[in-house]
Amino acid sequence: MEQASLHGTTDEALPFPRRLALAVADAGNETAQFFFSQDEAADHFRSALLADLDPRPITQQFKVELGGDDPTLCFLGKGDWGPFRRAISATRVFAETRQIFECGEDFRRTESYQALLARIRAGDVPVLNHVRMETVAFLDGYFMQTVHMIARAKAGGIARRQESAETPVADARPEWVERMERNVGLAIDRDGGLIRVGPGKHRMAVAKLLGLSSMPFEIRLVHVAWLRRQMNLRKLPAARALRAAISDLTQSAHGVSS
Repeated sequence: MEQASLHGTTDEALPFPRRLALAVADAGNETAQFFFSQDEAADHFRSALLADLDPRPITQQFKVELGGDDPTLCFLGKGDWGPFRRAISATRVFAETRQIFECGEDFRRTESYQALLARIRAGDVPVLNHVRMETVAFLDGYFMQTVHMIARAKAGGIARRQESAETPVADARPEWVERMERNVGLAIDRDGGLIRVGPGKHRMAVAKLLGLSSMPFEIRLVHVAWLRRQMNLRKLPAARALRAAISDLTQSAHGVSS
């Protein structure tokens, strides 16, 4: 499988909009399936990549355990994304969150907790949220983090990340991980479909289990074919077409005509 390229073939001395336009135009010659730095795109577009959308119709997430570089570090993709798709409802985190949702603070009787506890006792230490679950205290902290997330979401939905970051439950995850978290990531496929990507597995699971009709997302990856259609439709260069398309996506989700 082709690996990801964070920079592609464009001249980094050029202004960002020009480099993005060149990357889209030259995508056919790009050797990697995923390319162009996502961090650079986030730095340029900033809040223009944020959209409050309904999580309920989003049923798939981007699978990245396929070897090579992490494609979720890239902003542009091409080709067939079929091998990267996975049903959200089939993931370990979704099943685990559903069980915590049903049991609340009595999470120790869930199947997920018992399975992880058995691994710890057998010396097969799992790593969750960048933390080695070496003790029961670590494992309890990890599950309590989700218990607290569910309680906050029941009270006020899923807040934008800069409005909700707080000190994590002791031993649950490193504070540096908490501070680096961003809004739940989305990819836009060639047909305009939305796929969860990057951070936010637990938040997405909580939102879907609660049946929330809106939550904050961040566009982190777009298919070149979709972006080209937006450029042709709007008769705008890549960066401006992308801004307009995301704005329309948010307005459409809230019943506002463009």
